[in-house]
Parts: sequence; structure tokens; C-alpha cells
Amino acid sequence: MANHLNIHLARNIARLKQTKFVCPETGKTHTLGAVNGSLWLQIIMVICNTAADQDRLYYAGWRYLTKEAGTNNTGAAYWVQVFEQVGWITPNGTHAPDKGRRGKPYTCWLVTLPDLPPLLQQVWVAPDRSQPTAQRTQAPVVAITDRPQSKTKRAGAPVSLTAQVGNIVHELVPDSAHSLQPVLEPQYSAQTLQVLDNAEACIRQQLASQQGVQPITELRTTLVIEQAKGSWHARYGNRSAPAQQVEAALRQGICTDSEAVQYLASGVCTKTDLVQFVGGTASN
Repeated sequence: MANHLNIHLARNIARLKQTKFVCPETGKTHTLGAVNGSLWLQIIMVICNTAADQDRLYYAGWRYLTKEAGTNNTGAAYWVQVFEQVGWITPNGTHAPDKGRRGKPYTCWLVTLPDLPPLLQQVWVAPDRSQPTAQRTQAPVVAITDRPQSKTKRAGAPVSLTAQVGNIVHELVPDSAHSLQPVLEPQYSAQTLQVLDNAEACIRQQLASQQGVQPITELRTTLVIEQAKGSWHARYGNRSAPAQQVEAALRQGICTDSEAVQYLASGVCTKTDLVQFVGGTASN
């Protein structure tokens, strides 16, 4: 299980669903977020959740993929082809034949989602012990009384272990990674932050009410909430982000806290302004 892939997918779902692809069947260009249904999301969730944490390789069979995603071979093959097209997964040959069902090798993919952090590299190398003992150079034995009683002088101040490790990491990580600056989160008032928390709680209640219709796992709950949070802070066209609209509307007294919570939890904030939403609900 690659937990870091699940976290990366959840945090970037609002941006990833804006990815455009060419339909393998019709040749027309579509946006993932505009496609009816969430089968594409279910399939990439299964791939990220099943890939190995060390090398991000996914080699589960089609039977497992279709069962976990709740689809058939046609649907799974369609979206795997799309993910290869947009570069989210990259074919990586086949896995060992003994891992396949009835001795058949599994097709293997490398998960290559956009902006993935580099994998941790193996820095330590085992010493070469293949040299025969007779050829090894043995240091001369010096008696304790014959050792010079002088102390080695260090040039400059001693370097701490933390500084040494930091220098090694700086050499391993590309310069482009050091230039990246953290994205500052927008500052909202306490009233707006309370509305965001209430909207998250409302979404959890909605998912809990669907438990009898379809199984709702903790991973799915996390992805749905992270996807909603991403849409709250994302801009769509010339419109401000929904959270910014809530901030301005609450400050101007255009809507109430409950209306703002309903707006964020309804899932239409990516297509409708808050003023239009409040006017629409008020007129019904």
C-alpha cells in the first residue's frame, strides 16, 4: 500500500480532475471532471492504493482491478488507456511470471502522477568483501606506549551531524527542488473557518447516510472530503474561489452561516456563484 500516493491523490484531486484527455473511442477531447460518474477516480484510487510504497509499481491483475473498482474489463481497460495517455501511469514491462495467476506474468505499471516527490534513494552501499583475505592490507600494530602523545587539531569549527546530513541531502536533491516555495494558505476570518468546518461535518453526515446503499470506506471518505476542500479554494474562470465568496458574503451580510454551509456542501460551488445559489434557494 503506497500511502504517500493516496495522500498525493487526495490533496491534488481538484487540480487533477481538470486534466484533459482524448477519448480512445471517439477521438474527442474531454475533461475528467466533466465526465459523468466517478469510475475514473475509483480506478486510479485502486492503483494508487495497491502500488508498492518503495517503487510505486502496480502489478495487480485485471481481475483484482475490476473487482475493487466495481467495474468490468471494458471499463477498466478504457481508463487505464486514458491514464497512460495523460501520463498518470507508465507501462513498465511485466512482473515475474511466478507472481501471475497460473504462471502467467502480470502487466506492470509505474505510477507517475504529476508533481510526485522523488523516491528516497539508497545512500548506503555494502562494502565489497570479495577480495581474498591474503591480499588485504593490514595496518601495522602500534603499541600504546609508542603512540605519539599529540592531539589532532581541527581546522575551523566542528561540523554537526545535522549539518553533514543536510549537505548530503542538498547534493542528492536537484536544485529545482530547492527553489520551490511553500504555497501560503489564504487567511479567513474565524466565522468563515467555522463555516468550512461545518461544511466538512455536513459532508461526513451525507456519506454516513449512504452507508446502507454502498460501502463507504475511510479512504473514500478522505478522498471525497479532500476533493471538496480543493474545490472550495480553487478559482473557476473569472469567479473567485467559493471560500472567498463565503468570506465576502458573510462580511457584507448577504447570506447566513447555514446558507454558506449548504452552498459548500452541495457540490455546486464549482459551477454556481454564492449569490446565485442563495437567490435560487430563497426563491424556491
